[in-house]
Amino acid sequence: KSTLLKIMAGTLRPTEGRIRVRGRMSALLELGAGFHPDLTGRENIYLNASILGFPKAHVDEIFDDIVAFSEIGEFIDMQVKYYSSGMAARLGFSVATNLEPDVLLVDEVLAVGDEAFQLKCMERIHRFRELDHTMVIVSHGPGRVRELCDRAAVLQRGELLFIGEPREAIDVYRTALHGKLDAAPADQRDKGRYYVKKENAVELVEAQVLKPPDQEAFSPGDRVPFVVRYKVREPCEFVL
Repeated sequence: KSTLLKIMAGTLRPTEGRIRVRGRMSALLELGAGFHPDLTGRENIYLNASILGFPKAHVDEIFDDIVAFSEIGEFIDMQVKYYSSGMAARLGFSVATNLEPDVLLVDEVLAVGDEAFQLKCMERIHRFRELDHTMVIVSHGPGRVRELCDRAAVLQRGELLFIGEPREAIDVYRTALHGKLDAAPADQRDKGRYYVKKENAVELVEAQVLKPPDQEAFSPGDRVPFVVRYKVREPCEFVL
């Protein structure tokens, strides 16, 4: 999945076939990747933007926004090799999203920085989505896929298992994790269809968190009570 994004980004070439991207693109494959360690944060902002095809005049207009969002502040003129990984990640995210490309590639890098910064990142991603730009996201978090995606694809060992509605894609992904799914030969594959080696003996019907009326949210370490309803179709060993 990450390899596919790198091919889209142009950092790898496909061994066969073609990739076509319309519009200007920015990639969050590894936050801070692409920064030159001997250049300052300021210089890297302009370098990254020029590689992505954005003119210097455009970067001049949004430079202060990039620095403010990244919270780098006084360290913007320090060489990036002296940044912590979190500082480089925040600046990388800020550059990629403030440029507002037509296509944004995201590879499991949305959880950067502390909780407050993560909320800022998610707000920025949602705003990007509302502007009707294109995002291609690789994630092992089903909740994130359901929250952000209109369509989802499930890949296994380089083969396409399913492409279609996110909720169904998540079901396919979870089934594949338990070894119940396998990729079909290329000539038998079909869009929106997945291939079952063995039918699920258990069907999850509903899961509901029982949050007390006076509790707005759960914190890390809290006990979270919930109820799960499921159907067992045939005798099997089943542990929830």
